[in-house]
Amino acid sequence: LTGPCDLGGFSAPLALSAGGRPVQGTSTDLEITGFGAGASAVIVRASFIQDEMGTDLASFGMAGCNAYIDIASSVFVAVAGLPAGDPVTFAFANPADASYTGAELFFQAASLDATAPNSAGATTSNGLSYRLGDI
Repeated sequence: LTGPCDLGGFSAPLALSAGGRPVQGTSTDLEITGFGAGASAVIVRASFIQDEMGTDLASFGMAGCNAYIDIASSVFVAVAGLPAGDPVTFAFANPADASYTGAELFFQAASLDATAPNSAGATTSNGLSYRLGDI
């Protein structure tokens, strides 16, 4: 999926990555890096629906940012205040049920950041595509 917010030289490109294969019945670390100096919290959402073109978030006060997951059908995976330093890592518990084999999930992170150059004071990460497997 495509990249983080394009905020015209803002030096904090939020990035989301997976720290391993998404094997059913195990946990996979989701790692968020690139927080701005004014970052105070991070939110991670998941959806079964990808928004490949990205929905412009300017109407939410986040000019330059896009949503790469379907926001209406997404759920909160994690919300946290930020500890000192980068990165922030969350363990995502992959479902063990065999009916999810091959299912694709899509994730995106957002950071509340008082220094972000938009009226929402927030940035978004790239989207992350994640296919569940049994090995």
